[in-house]
Amino acid sequence: MIIDSNVLIGNWPFRRLPYKDPGELRKVLSDEGITRVIAGSLDAIFFRDVQDGNEMLYKAVARHRDFFTPAATINPTYALWEKDYKQAIEEGAAAIRVYPEYQNWDILDHSSFELYEACRKDKLPIILTAEIEDIRQRHFMDNPRDWLGGEVRQLIEQIDGLKVLVVNARADRMREIALTLPSQKRKQVFFDISAVWGPFVDDIALCVNQIGVTQFVFGSHAALKTPETAVMKLKISQITEQDKKQIFTENIKQIMPRLVSCHA
Repeated sequence: MIIDSNVLIGNWPFRRLPYKDPGELRKVLSDEGITRVIAGSLDAIFFRDVQDGNEMLYKAVARHRDFFTPAATINPTYALWEKDYKQAIEEGAAAIRVYPEYQNWDILDHSSFELYEACRKDKLPIILTAEIEDIRQRHFMDNPRDWLGGEVRQLIEQIDGLKVLVVNARADRMREIALTLPSQKRKQVFFDISAVWGPFVDDIALCVNQIGVTQFVFGSHAALKTPETAVMKLKISQITEQDKKQIFTENIKQIMPRLVSCHA
């Protein structure tokens, strides 16, 4: 059993993706042993009203809710974000994805803290994306704000109990955040493995040893990346089989309690 914390469905404006249809994407993920997915909307990143992208996501996964669980995108600077958030709860969202780097707002904006507090209260983790695409492969019009790990660290320091999942981050960015936090605060931040190097470097083993296995979950970053790469690099990593099981399946249940309840 593998639970994928980081899948994106929809259109990416800068290149054609191999899998856009949820049914086709499900087959590709299932072929790699993935049994459950937390899926966000690519369209919501760029729509002026992110809720249009969320609505497309809810509709796309409606026939596959035994496999896909939505992660709604919220823009806390938008006037009706509270309504979007309420609907996300009603739709059974397991997490909230935010994209300040693309939507021209700051992680530490005063308005955004109302969203973080709501997520903390409702036990919904915030998902931040270190990068959608590697800077070496980006289209010239794909120009998000630079990564600011210090702001992520400040956010975690300021809100007790808020869980933050950082996806598609390289090992240096993981260490930049986790290893500069006090040990108790470090328990609030988690990382997927989609962007870490594989067997020749085995950044997975290095990061697990430095940060702790409980802070890692499986994520493929499909459909922008191929899921078999993420599955294989974890399978052949030089960590224990128990650690692999935690990353593949168990840790995500602690981060996203709503994922467990909606499939109970």
